[in-house]
This record gives sequence, structure tokens and C-alpha cells, in this order.
Amino acid sequence: KHAFVRLVALVVGLFAAAVVNAAGIIYRVNLDGTGLTTLVTTGLSDPRGIDLDVTAGQMYWTDIGAQNIQRANLDGTGVTDLVTGLDNPADIALDVSGGQMYWTDASGTPLMIQRANLDGSAVTGLVTGVTAAYGIALDVSGDQMYWANGTIDGKIQRANLDGSAVTGLVTGLSSPRGIALDVSGGHMYWTDHVTDKIQRANLDGTGVTDLVTGVNAHGIALDLDAGHIYFTAPTQIPLPATLWLFAPGLASLGFVGWRRKRVV
Repeated sequence: KHAFVRLVALVVGLFAAAVVNAAGIIYRVNLDGTGLTTLVTTGLSDPRGIDLDVTAGQMYWTDIGAQNIQRANLDGTGVTDLVTGLDNPADIALDVSGGQMYWTDASGTPLMIQRANLDGSAVTGLVTGVTAAYGIALDVSGDQMYWANGTIDGKIQRANLDGSAVTGLVTGLSSPRGIALDVSGGHMYWTDHVTDKIQRANLDGTGVTDLVTGVNAHGIALDLDAGHIYFTAPTQIPLPATLWLFAPGLASLGFVGWRRKRVV
């Protein structure tokens, strides 16, 4: 999986430059910024979270505007609706080995984190009463999921994959959005688009550290082998927004897109 992320990444683009009600686009691009390829252009409204099942050759994404979860082949063919009639599906994470997908709902009634089989069947509510849940990340081997609660009650929480044992890890945040895990290193990383920070903490929530400041970051991904953090940063220029690559002591333009998924 790490070797794959070095070769290719998928980003969700909200292609709305000077166009009202523009639809979303899903792109693929090499991590050196070359080879930008449009994969899906039809049937999208406002796609956000995305994750990959590389072995099966498929990608999954949430669409807030269409209120659904869809799947397609990695080349963009075979788009299929998996779960429909959702409220505000914000982010998605796959447990490929377990045959399940997890997603957050940022403004549903009730607010919740849900799970379903990879074919969209057996939709189950796992955690209710969350406050505007956005990013979600899985520690499958540890049987746990982590998510970011934005807006008024900004915090990072964790629960078992069945939704039990909900625990608050980091509180007092402004508006955390994306989250990514380095399980082997014992760290979690998240973005806060109000304080304009990328932060890190231990998996138990201790040792909160500011890593990057002055960036209005949303989505976040880790390439652990290369020691890099990837993140999306909406700007004041016409969309698509800019995706930046951060490495210690280096900030360089990577490629364009609105929202992309972590790969750990």
C-alpha cells in the first residue's frame, strides 16, 4: 500500500471556478504532480471523502450534495451507488479485510457514524450524538476508529469499531477536519481549518504539538515510508484549491484538488 501511494493518489475536486452549482470531479495524479487525469465527471454533486481498495481495483467516495456513497473502478468506470438517502456524508474509511466501510455524517439527524458492507448492504449506526463529525481513520488491527468533531465542540474522539467505548482524546479544538493515523509510530495527525494548523498527538491524546501553522488545511494523508504529510488547503483563488506537500523544512506545491483521503 505504501508503494502504491508513492506512485499514484486520488483526489476529489470540487471544480467550481466561477461556475454556480458546478459538479464534482474525481482526479488521479502522480505524486510528482504529473499525469493529472480526470476519472469521473458525471453523476457527482459535491464529493468529499475518498478511500481505496487497491487489491480489488476500486475507489469509494462520499458525496454531500448527492447524499450518497458511490464506488467505481480505479480508472473511473463502473460508477455504482452503494448507499443513498444519507444526510451529509463527509468522510469515508475502508476496512477491506473486514469487508466494511465506515463514514461520518457532518449534519445528519441524528448525527452519527455509520458502517456498512462494501456492497452498501447492512447499514448500521455505530455512534450517535457526535457533533459535526468530519474526518475518520481506522486502526483495524487495534479494533478502533478515530474521528474529528468540528464546529462548536471541537475534539478528537475514539471508539471501538463496533461503536462502543467512545472516548474523548483531545478537546478544546476549534474546527478539526481531516485525521490520519501512524499506528506503528503511536501518533495521530489532524487539521484545524479555523486555527490554520496541522497538529499531532499520541494516540491517547497526550502530547499535542503544532506541526504546521498558517495553512487553512482540511484533508490530510500520510506517506509513512517517505516521511511526508499531504494535505488539502482551500485558498482564495478560483477552485480547484491547492494541495500542498509538507516535509520537515520544505513546503512545495503538489497537485490540485479539494478533498483527498489518507493512506497509512
